[in-house]
Amino acid sequence: MNVAYLKYIVKCVSKKTLFMLISSIDSMNNSVLVLLDIDRTLFDPVLFRKTLLEELSRKLNLNFQEIEAKEKELYKEVAIKKGYFDPKYYALRLSNILESKISGEDLESLILSEDMSKYFYFDVLDSLKELSGFCQIGILSKGDEVFQRLKLKNILKYLDSDEIYIAQDNKTKLISKILEKNLNKKIYLIDNDIKVLEQTKFIENNWITILIEREGVKKDDLEYNYVPDFKSPDLKSCLDFIK
Repeated sequence: MNVAYLKYIVKCVSKKTLFMLISSIDSMNNSVLVLLDIDRTLFDPVLFRKTLLEELSRKLNLNFQEIEAKEKELYKEVAIKKGYFDPKYYALRLSNILESKISGEDLESLILSEDMSKYFYFDVLDSLKELSGFCQIGILSKGDEVFQRLKLKNILKYLDSDEIYIAQDNKTKLISKILEKNLNKKIYLIDNDIKVLEQTKFIENNWITILIEREGVKKDDLEYNYVPDFKSPDLKSCLDFIK
């Protein structure tokens, strides 16, 4: 079909018809909500920590391998003690590992001043752009709210600001709140944590769950009776399951 004919059709279509068409498309977009986890779904926390340690070891003239081994134990300690990544606590304890050559306060400021978009997985931006064309995109995550929202700073244009949910610990407790706001929507949850997906299905069986299993990310060794609706190696492949 040539361009001149297309222009003619556009001229012939009334403003009312165009408005109805656009409204129809918007309505279709708003009928599907895709909720995304952040860490290990969008954001690579391992790369973030490794890059931070490499930078610090160079600046402070410390052995990278030695501080990396100690930091891995610290990371486990933070997860057990706090239940989530707490930047303030992590920075304070990391300062000790770094022989107090940098204060906990300065370390925390360094962490919070990072450009987090550098640590998105390779397929994230293109996938979000494509997803935003036919559905709403929200976030269902856990952790320190300030730190988690900092990670979202450069992708907010793809997200529905009213559909960002961050819990400090158990994020599945937010499901009832999400349901109240989205009674007539088809909802997808994409997460790398099979335990979260299992709990989600127990609370709301109608949600469609997608387990994302990125290469290089340690799998959960625990066995679950639950089987997610779909499994995907990356975010880009998840798009094939969303309708």
